[in-house]
Amino acid sequence: MGVFTLLVTAACAFGATTSAAATVNSTKTCTTLADKNAPLYTALSLLNMGGSGDNGMAVDSMLAPVDAALPWLSKCVGSGDILAIGMTALSDPSLSKCLNLVSSLESSASGDGKDEGLGSVASLSLNGNIFGSSLCPLLSSTLMPCLDTIYTKTLPALIISGGSCCDDMQAKMEEFLGTEWEEVLKSLTRRTGDVVCAVKSYRNASSGATTNETCVDAWIKALGSGPFMDDIFKMAQTPNDQACAAMEGETFTTTSGEQYQLFKNQTPIDSCFAPMNLLLTDMSKLPMIAAMNMTDMFADGKCLKGQSVIDWAKDPNGSVLQLANSVDGMIKNTMPNLVSNATSSNTSAGDITAEVDSGITELEEELAGVCLHLPNSVASCKYKSSIQFAFFTDASQQFASNDNAETPKASASTASASTFSVQSTIVAFALAFVGIYEA
Repeated sequence: MGVFTLLVTAACAFGATTSAAATVNSTKTCTTLADKNAPLYTALSLLNMGGSGDNGMAVDSMLAPVDAALPWLSKCVGSGDILAIGMTALSDPSLSKCLNLVSSLESSASGDGKDEGLGSVASLSLNGNIFGSSLCPLLSSTLMPCLDTIYTKTLPALIISGGSCCDDMQAKMEEFLGTEWEEVLKSLTRRTGDVVCAVKSYRNASSGATTNETCVDAWIKALGSGPFMDDIFKMAQTPNDQACAAMEGETFTTTSGEQYQLFKNQTPIDSCFAPMNLLLTDMSKLPMIAAMNMTDMFADGKCLKGQSVIDWAKDPNGSVLQLANSVDGMIKNTMPNLVSNATSSNTSAGDITAEVDSGITELEEELAGVCLHLPNSVASCKYKSSIQFAFFTDASQQFASNDNAETPKASASTASASTFSVQSTIVAFALAFVGIYEA
């Protein structure tokens, strides 16, 4: 059994499908991910993954930084009866399909010719419409049902199995996502799937032929040949009433009052903004957005000062640097020879923490003077292309097109050279994914 299969098997052990596996004593003694006696490590030891000897990884040491950064998660996962739950969870068809997929990817990567009928996905390149032809069908048939099971059966059963040890995690999930957080996760995943896999159809201006492409391919084409990071940052400064013009490649006014044009000399994203708009609209309603004081980033007629984001990211006790420290700790505990004692400011830090800290400082030069707004709840756009959603199929989310053909938008002005370094670019994207760890 390969490493990836073992990891997914361990993950599947979080998925209870029977009430018997979820029945626990609410006063049970809690254990954490830093505790070698946690039920999780008993389960992993059966897979030869959780020991501290020569034949296993010291997973408890590797995950100890997670216990420090996310104690509510550590206590719940560390206390759940993973072994008992997993024995029934592995019989779930959707999770079994995921395991078969992982085995297929391992076989493809190792070249042993065993692909379990799923194809050599691991050998795909980013040439052509691979998302529409291969990856999106795989997402629909295999990965999405697997995630649905994890959200609606796995995580709830884990919380039940942990009893009172999971009270803090339950409270955090409700604080971040609301009382029906399982369905919220399921919905957000489908929204994200539509951002990637919705199909845009338009008439080619030169040939007259109808072209179909997934939205992720459309985004790659629209942004890939232009000033990528400049476009991304200007999209993050788009008022709601300017969103339609912006996504059509017309000149629009940013929250900072600057005139800007997206997709210079490229085909505009057009109707592929529709699934992105719906995702951002749903995100704007999450309790965690209000808890993090970021409602102005979504509110109509308002915007969030970039310096506020920088201050949040630079907080030594905040989620960004805590997460970086956790990753450093995990690497140090498992591969100490890869971690140097880099110094950032007046504190000793690992390589990743030092790089993140440096990247935030560099990013501050770009964000300090701007006001951020992500366009959402936009209902007035008249697209030149039609859009077929991949996961949300109700009629209200089908957008009809007019008969205009799509053509690349000529640049309204000379594109300015991008001023973003690789380091600040990486940090900018990383910041988008760490908000959920904020207390």
